[in-house]
Amino acid sequence: KGISLEKKIVNALRPLERLGETPIVFQSESLKSLAEFRRLAPRQHLTLLIAKNQRLNLDKIPRWIDILGLQKEHVLPFNQFLRIAGNPTEVVVEAHARGFKVHVWTLRDEWWFRPFYWNGPVGEYQLLQSLGVDGVFSDNPETALRAFQ
Repeated sequence: KGISLEKKIVNALRPLERLGETPIVFQSESLKSLAEFRRLAPRQHLTLLIAKNQRLNLDKIPRWIDILGLQKEHVLPFNQFLRIAGNPTEVVVEAHARGFKVHVWTLRDEWWFRPFYWNGPVGEYQLLQSLGVDGVFSDNPETALRAFQ
């Protein structure tokens, strides 16, 4: 069977003296994989990635998960034409009440990745921040920095 991918990753990081000194976030859509990371590197943060087509049930997410990595449609509903399709969801408030942080993915500058109702890419970041989102995955980190300054 060999060594697990999680063990290979943790072993690769150990010589760099990063585990425990520098925050590392392991992220996966697999609870099994994240459980293995928790066992191997218990002080590091774990993000459970949840895509827009996955049902989100906060009551079924183990409390040892630190961060929910949600595709942005879980927070801001919009349709296939990038038009607003309802009010922002309560998922950020509900996740915080259960002790999870929320990171949203993936934000991009190109207009075809953003709903039309925002004031440019910076506006999208600022709207998510106003809803209590704790962090974002971005393909344009310079835009994220501008938005959060």
